[in-house]
Amino acid sequence: MFEHWNRPIHFGTLPSLADWPRHRPPPLQDFALLLLVDSMGIPDAELEAFARLTVSQGMTYLCVWGPDCERFHDIVDQVVIQREIDLGRYGTPDERFVLTTWHDKDTLDQAIFYFLNCADPLGQPLDSSDCWAAVVVGRGDWAEHVRSRLADPGGDWTDGTYEGRP
Repeated sequence: MFEHWNRPIHFGTLPSLADWPRHRPPPLQDFALLLLVDSMGIPDAELEAFARLTVSQGMTYLCVWGPDCERFHDIVDQVVIQREIDLGRYGTPDERFVLTTWHDKDTLDQAIFYFLNCADPLGQPLDSSDCWAAVVVGRGDWAEHVRSRLADPGGDWTDGTYEGRP
């Protein structure tokens, strides 16, 4: 486990999205997720199943990075909206939002930086049950890179991370 701004950040790797636990992993309550995955070639149905599962487990924020991440992001948004409609909460004060961002034009470092420093589930203060997780799917090279960045979240790698970006 890593920490940034007094926030615990759990890190893990999965061989595929289908390997995400069917029951919420014990350290996660409501959680923000940085998901690093190559979505190219993954069928919409598999992305949708992952979205349904993680939303039902308490995901409140998703940052997704990797090839075809915008499609993944759009599918998550559709799942969230449909869930709220099915529960009769869509457009009501009880509606549960899941904020999502995709980072197809960002470098891996920029996506990590965004998650660590900008992701904020509706700007609400987090309670002690909330946590953050970074998960790499199927890419050992990405996993080592992410692990090194989480171990040094304020390090030199952050210098100029967003220079030249609007």
